[in-house]
Amino acid sequence: MNESRYYYEGNQLITEVNDYRGIITRFDFHYDQRGILSGFNYRGEQHRGTFYYLRDMMLNIIGIVDENGRRICEYRYNDSRGNHDIINIDNNQLSRIVAQANPFRYKGYYFDYRTGYYYLESRYYDPVIRRFISADDVSFLAPEEYSGINLFVYCLNNPVMYFDSSGNFVISLKVAIIIGFIVAGGTAGGLITYNIAYKSGARSWQLAAWTALGVFAGATIGLAAGIYIAPYMATFATKKFVFGSGLSFGMTGGVMVTSGGLVISGSQVLAGTTTLGLLTAAGLVRFASTERPGNNRDQNEQMKAAVRELGHNPNDPKVKDRIRRAHHYIRKNRLKPGWEELLDILVDFLF
Repeated sequence: MNESRYYYEGNQLITEVNDYRGIITRFDFHYDQRGILSGFNYRGEQHRGTFYYLRDMMLNIIGIVDENGRRICEYRYNDSRGNHDIINIDNNQLSRIVAQANPFRYKGYYFDYRTGYYYLESRYYDPVIRRFISADDVSFLAPEEYSGINLFVYCLNNPVMYFDSSGNFVISLKVAIIIGFIVAGGTAGGLITYNIAYKSGARSWQLAAWTALGVFAGATIGLAAGIYIAPYMATFATKKFVFGSGLSFGMTGGVMVTSGGLVISGSQVLAGTTTLGLLTAAGLVRFASTERPGNNRDQNEQMKAAVRELGHNPNDPKVKDRIRRAHHYIRKNRLKPGWEELLDILVDFLF
């Protein structure tokens, strides 16, 4: 009896168990914090081990290393369509088994070595004929486009610049790179802004608002950098980017919807988004330096000094709570107390 069982979490393959004439093998796949496949644990009748994938810029899995970092095999691609050869580097039995049985290869697609087809979640792709073996849904017909009337076509006949992990939706490599820059920029912007705002005394909705603004600023700068750099990373030497009709991508803080093959100049987008990011950064600097009690590190230290002057320990949990109340009172009433006024305010809250 030959049987294979697949266990998914969402659209991620977590475990594959194969029963071939009573011989059981199992793959448990690893994903990183971004949800990208990174490796697997293999367990067979006599062998087991942990392995990790090596990828190139096109997301092809080009090799496997063991847990000691030793490369055990390579996948050498003969063309841009997914046809490849397996090169065994380590000739021990486990390495040969893993190199052959590993199911993820070209662009990270699932490869069925029994048929030679790639499974793209909704249908199979044959790299020999360079087509899907079943038609796409008729809702994806686009007669106005060159390849839009062929429901078997793969990556618009341009697999160098596109990939299709679902079998239904083609995405440009440039767009994928840009999205990566946006996510990285938004994450960095949010973390940096959160730290600045928190150290400056912002709390509750103010902290959330400044963090959201930092995410947006970082994402726009990431967008600008991505648009400028993506063509070079994708080896496509041009500074004008054509976004295919009907594509829409959610951005942090905004949505970019394109239609009809809109052409946008990279320099224009770079200038606009960079200006927005710089203005936001300037706002953050102004926020951090504004002399409002409770919103500036120096003034926080001044508050602690005043508490000590009154004979209390500012690190005591009960005193900390009363200091927060004093901060809130000062901010709410937009006060700018001097030293004596600050002492009088603290007396009301501490005694």
